[in-house]
Amino acid sequence: MLNNFHDNFDKELNDNIKFVSRCPLCNTEYQSEHAEIIEERGGEALIYVECLKCKSSIVATVMFGGVGLVAIGLVTDLNKNDIEKFKEASPITSDEMLEVYKVLKKDDRFVQKIAKLRNNK
Repeated sequence: MLNNFHDNFDKELNDNIKFVSRCPLCNTEYQSEHAEIIEERGGEALIYVECLKCKSSIVATVMFGGVGLVAIGLVTDLNKNDIEKFKEASPITSDEMLEVYKVLKKDDRFVQKIAKLRNNK
């Protein structure tokens, strides 16, 4: 199945349909050969691309549909290994988010304290 995605992916790119054309931070054109497929299911793929110039990264979901290749991407500070690790993680629950909110509301310096602890490692 992965080979089928690669074949279709290459065909679409060769037909001048680019899933992501430029780095959103420095505007450098991405090189499609540097896109790494992390996971593929059916007609969808999770793709990681790092900008060769500024080293920023995007993770994108690429789908084949009736209109061709569709991509939804976001800039991330995660590296490829982080994405592979967290893609299988369970979603954050609303109760967990509420607990974080309560902690932050109780002590607005919480983030500063965490950052200080992290910098002291």
